[in-house]
Amino acid sequence: DSAAKKGLFHGISIFVDGFTIPSSQELRNYMSKHGGRFENYFSRHRVTHIICSNLPDCKIKNL
Repeated sequence: DSAAKKGLFHGISIFVDGFTIPSSQELRNYMSKHGGRFENYFSRHRVTHIICSNLPDCKIKNL
């Protein structure tokens, strides 16, 4: 199956904002291991998912 070869997170790009459980380093490792991308900086054009514990209203408005 070609989807299995590409990885669970193929086509997914995450940005981690602030403290999270699991840590951003663990999430980076998961993404790398399973075919996804980890972005160090937020970009509306590149990031498909934001991972955070709390996203302030001012950041939500910028999405």
